[in-house]
Amino acid sequence: MALLAALAFVPRGSAAGTSPRPVILSFTVAGPRPLPAAGAPVTVTVRVAYARTCTFLRQHSAFSSLYPLETVPCSSGRASVVVPAIPNTYNTPLRLTYAVRAAGAGTVQRSVRVPQQASTPPPTLAPTPPAVNPSPPTFKTSTNWAGYVVPSSSDLVTVADGNWRVPTLDCSTVTDGGASAWVGIGGYPWPTGGKSGALLQTGVTTDCVGGMQENRGWWELYPSVPNYAAHFSGFTVSAGDAIEASVYQTSTGGWETRVDDLTTGISGVMITGEGWGVFADNSDGRFPLQGRTTNMTYAGGYTAEWIVEAYTQDEAQVTLADFGTIAFTNLRTSLASWTLTADDGIAMRSKTGSGIVATPSLPQGDGFSVSYTG
Repeated sequence: MALLAALAFVPRGSAAGTSPRPVILSFTVAGPRPLPAAGAPVTVTVRVAYARTCTFLRQHSAFSSLYPLETVPCSSGRASVVVPAIPNTYNTPLRLTYAVRAAGAGTVQRSVRVPQQASTPPPTLAPTPPAVNPSPPTFKTSTNWAGYVVPSSSDLVTVADGNWRVPTLDCSTVTDGGASAWVGIGGYPWPTGGKSGALLQTGVTTDCVGGMQENRGWWELYPSVPNYAAHFSGFTVSAGDAIEASVYQTSTGGWETRVDDLTTGISGVMITGEGWGVFADNSDGRFPLQGRTTNMTYAGGYTAEWIVEAYTQDEAQVTLADFGTIAFTNLRTSLASWTLTADDGIAMRSKTGSGIVATPSLPQGDGFSVSYTG
């Protein structure tokens, strides 16, 4: 019996002045009822345009995540991979979902559907052991960060941008705690031999205070002397609001942070060497300064970050609030060629090191999610 891979896709274009975003192609191989106990390999081929590498991933119907199989060159416009056999001794349909992450792809031309190779019976009558669940990816860990950090090998990152929604905290689980979602640039040693260590970031903090949720927009340069950090006054944020945050270098060489509440149309902006404030998006963009950054400078960084953090306040790290799941989408950087990989992911371990309290998903198109695991 033959298996065919049916391909469904949504092409992603690229904004003016930016590199094309990765394209995710998802398709399913559904088996007969049941598959032969010995299984059989399947050859999967796709055609793409303007891609350099293609990473094939697979998801078993019993599991929730896609796991990488192999990364192959596809600059020729075609990529193939032989998917290993999966023994199936259960009298149930086996449904396998595959995806291809085409780095730098602009459009998808078409897919090539290849039938399953002929299966062979087991060499002996001994029962085939049940399929083993694939191990989840092993992320790097941190005591206060969960998310993704994308490094640059040579060029300064001059733009980092992303979207998410303000979570509704479960303040019955953690009555007094906090979680901060943000976008940033820097904070890691320079690959050129220098070491800035400075992280410029902006986002929204959500707190449980006495069992009630409070939300604040903010920006920070860390570390810095004096410490440059502030919450925006008059920046009302509610659970469920759509947020876009960005850190970028201006045409004059200065740096700005901007956090936009797309639901209310209010933005909080910081400009190095000038100050920070809040304005309505339907205004002319001018705003009264809530504070000044006259002597503040920033040298840039070689990483872009999208993070959920158990932040530090008054020299003590807050208890991580139960934020459920936060999905970061529409990620953007200034890098000419980049894509998220599992190697860029960071899971948050408890302060005592006894377990993981927040973990990212595998990359999902041009985004990912972070989930509270307690």
